[in-house]
Amino acid sequence: MTINPEDVRFDGPDEFREVCEVIRMRLHAINRIAMGESNFAWEIAEVNGRLGRVFADADDELFAEFGNGYAQGTLTGEEQRARLIELLLPTT
Repeated sequence: MTINPEDVRFDGPDEFREVCEVIRMRLHAINRIAMGESNFAWEIAEVNGRLGRVFADADDELFAEFGNGYAQGTLTGEEQRARLIELLLPTT
């Protein structure tokens, strides 16, 4: 399948959330139809959905933890990766 970048454009966090939700739902459908109800595929689908929600719901504090091109984040690189994992793979 060829994906046209124009078909997946988004102009902000809420639209990114929508794109991630489409990917989540499509992967769940493919998993049910052709992937044997894989638990791994199910988890990947859910991570896609959470990714969109985490980004759309991010606040100034979360962005400050990661920093930007002008200010260092309040977390180290290793802590940032751990924080991202925590957000995308919650234990509860």
